[in-house]
Formats: sequence, C-alpha cells, structure tokens
Amino acid sequence: MTTPAAHDGLRLDPILMSYASWPKRAAAYILDGFILGIGLAAALIVAAVAGGHREDGVFPVVAWVYYLTAPAVYTTYFHGTTGRTPGKRLLGLRVADARDGTPIGFARALVRQVSTFAMWTLFALPGIVDGLWPFFDERRRALHDLLVRSVVIDERD
Repeated sequence: MTTPAAHDGLRLDPILMSYASWPKRAAAYILDGFILGIGLAAALIVAAVAGGHREDGVFPVVAWVYYLTAPAVYTTYFHGTTGRTPGKRLLGLRVADARDGTPIGFARALVRQVSTFAMWTLFALPGIVDGLWPFFDERRRALHDLLVRSVVIDERD
C-alpha cells in the first residue's frame, strides 16, 4: 500500500508498493488512447476545414505529426511530473521510480515512451512481448519499465 502523500515526492519502501495488475494497466492504456483519439479527431477536423481534404492538403501531414508526437508529449508530461496520465489517475495508478516511488522525471518518461513506441511500431513481436511481460515479472513491470527502472503502482490496492 502506498500513502496518499507518496506522489508528493516522498520516498516509499519498495516492499510497501502495491504493483498495478495487467488488466488495470491495460484499461488505463485504453482510456488514454481514447483521450488521444479525441485529440486526433479534433486535429483532423481542423486540418479538413483548412483544406486538408484536397490531395495536396495538410490532412495526412497533420495525422502523421500527431501520431508521432502527441503520445510522446502526453505521456512524457504526465509520467514525468506526477506519474499519472488521466487514464492512470482515473484508475488509481502511478508510474514511479522502482527504487523509492518518486516521479521518474521527463528524461526517463521520454525514454519509456519512445522505447514502447519503437517496440510496437517498428517491431511488432517485441511490442507484444513488452505488453505481456508484466505477467512474468514479480513487480509486474513491462520491458519499458525495466529499461528506465520504473514501476506502475496501484495506489488504491
């Protein structure tokens, strides 16, 4: 169990951390994907209104730029500051340093996101392994968590 003050930068004993289950992690991922999807729809509507529906329009450019940058900005900001994306916050989850439960900061949050993106986008099989790795890790970490020494804590458990 974690204390409510844990997200305020207080250190936690790893023994006291309650690690998030795979279903809760997946649900948070889906919720965050839904939020990012709403943003993509808004960006594409703006692009279409600006002439993006023509062959030489901005529509495909906006779609690709959003796809490549929005998830990285979104997760890096939230994981780097509080460890909670809106989806994780709703489910009581938080990304934290595996050693003491403190926030991981922007650099590690960016590496965490970029490595996840690379595994899923460039190499599908590593992405699947990354997604299933928490089933086999005693602290329920994915490969991207191992890379940056993070864990996902369930603060309601």
